[in-house]
Amino acid sequence: MIAFFKALCLIWKNRHQLARLLELLPPALAAAGESMQQAGQGAISAGNFIKGGDGAPVNARQVVEQAAEALAAGKQKVDDTADFLEDAGSEIGKVKVPTVSFTTTSIPVGIGSVEVVNGITLAQASLFGPVNDALTDSAEKLRAVSTHLQATAANLHSAAAALNDAGNGFKSVGNFLISSGGALKQITE
Repeated sequence: MIAFFKALCLIWKNRHQLARLLELLPPALAAAGESMQQAGQGAISAGNFIKGGDGAPVNARQVVEQAAEALAAGKQKVDDTADFLEDAGSEIGKVKVPTVSFTTTSIPVGIGSVEVVNGITLAQASLFGPVNDALTDSAEKLRAVSTHLQATAANLHSAAAALNDAGNGFKSVGNFLISSGGALKQITE
């Protein structure tokens, strides 16, 4: 009970300052409410820029998503090119040319010797072996690039999802600020 009387005495003693504060409070609350509503509109605009909506012609999520789709399409083209090179190398590797090799025997004749063919070996050799190897190597390198494109596209899809969440968050905060600012302004009306 004593604390109550002390508080009452303190209020009475400072009544002039409290009266001035009460005069300044309504315009300050109205200004704070207006500022909160403007900040809310800004947050909603930021959310629209990030996520899209409400007439935003372009948004960050959409740009990132389109980049991911472009990489995915590029990955498919790289895979197709790698398949083509691999197939071309395989077909080129099938091109064979006949080869002939001889075996000889040395026959002594007088003070020297004579080489005489005693066997013929027919075989086949790949005419474009190095080309086949180069095409196969190129296909392997393209497959490595394809793997990196796929990983980057997946990362961009994740970034687009995060931007979507961030845009939703900004919009929620903006709506809350507008609502809270309106409530502050209503106190002064």
